[in-house]
Amino acid sequence: MNKKTLIIILAIVGVLCLCAVIAGVILFTQAGKLVSENVSTDSGDVQASAAAIAEYTLPAGYTETFGMNIFGVSMVGFSSDDKNQTLMMYQFPAAEGMDPEQLAEQMRQMSESQTGQISNLQQVDSYPVVIRGQETEMIIYEGTSTDGGNIREAMAVFEGKGGTAFFMAVGPQASWDQAAIDEFVGSLR
Repeated sequence: MNKKTLIIILAIVGVLCLCAVIAGVILFTQAGKLVSENVSTDSGDVQASAAAIAEYTLPAGYTETFGMNIFGVSMVGFSSDDKNQTLMMYQFPAAEGMDPEQLAEQMRQMSESQTGQISNLQQVDSYPVVIRGQETEMIIYEGTSTDGGNIREAMAVFEGKGGTAFFMAVGPQASWDQAAIDEFVGSLR
């Protein structure tokens, strides 16, 4: 290969790399823009997003924290006043052949990997609950946080107003508020 051919090949590779970097920057900024445009911390927006999943009554000491609707997926979060425990609902659009149990496992794994703050999550309990008139199973997991604290997570799958929905609660074991969880889950209609 002569010097002129090598220079041409390196120039083409350089241009391709530059194009890849530019495309990555554009994709990253557009994804960030999409998320920021679809996430709200406004209590009214959160209530509207949550009402599309299920009607509810918040336990005393909890507030609407965030809501998000993106690509047909709705997610809302409610935090205790001390910010120790978070209650969440997710809803996926109705789809043929969607196995709620597999989705629940994927949600648990996604929760663990996305936060990066919970490890060694193990199922420690399960019990029947009724959500929106449907009997389902509440599964309890425990693990450790990156700072060494003991974490608990509760999850249940139910049929929301517009598709398969999930309830999830996450918080430290030491301040776990089971009464608030039971109250919130019991209010879902």
